[in-house]
Amino acid sequence: NDYTLEEIQRLREYVVNRGGFLYILTHGTIESAMRPTYKVLRQILPEHQLTVIPNDHEIYNAYYSLNGPLRYPVRNMGNTPLHFGPYSKQLQGIFVDGRLAVLVDTEEMMHVLDGAVQKPFYGQYAQLNKVLEEYAPHAARQLINIVVYAITHGKISDYSNYVPETALSNTGSEDM
Repeated sequence: NDYTLEEIQRLREYVVNRGGFLYILTHGTIESAMRPTYKVLRQILPEHQLTVIPNDHEIYNAYYSLNGPLRYPVRNMGNTPLHFGPYSKQLQGIFVDGRLAVLVDTEEMMHVLDGAVQKPFYGQYAQLNKVLEEYAPHAARQLINIVVYAITHGKISDYSNYVPETALSNTGSEDM
């Protein structure tokens, strides 16, 4: 589905003018998985390019020291290689005025956590639930870094000029 013009304008306002952060989850890096993400980013931020986030970017050390994206080894199920969590390139994102403003999670960290809880495999594949459990803490650390980075960067978390409404109403009543 396409975004409406108003939705595009609001997302641009949030990301570009207000210092917001977007986290976009995909299902891998293959073209068919990325196509919807490319479409959305062309609508919202056509002048910005999706790029690899360098391994020394502070998002990898915002809380936990990860020194780059998490990578998990390939596991084989018979002749089928299975990837769980980060397995390919570095994470990708869009930088606006030097600030990471959009993170595209092509590495399915959320799926690892969800799978570890839901135990989606059964029958001959049931042992894969143990693989998800093994990787879940690593994916959680990366996601915590993402959240910490998102709330500590950009103007959306700057409350230095914040005055609670109660303080405003108390100030007004004292002046009377």
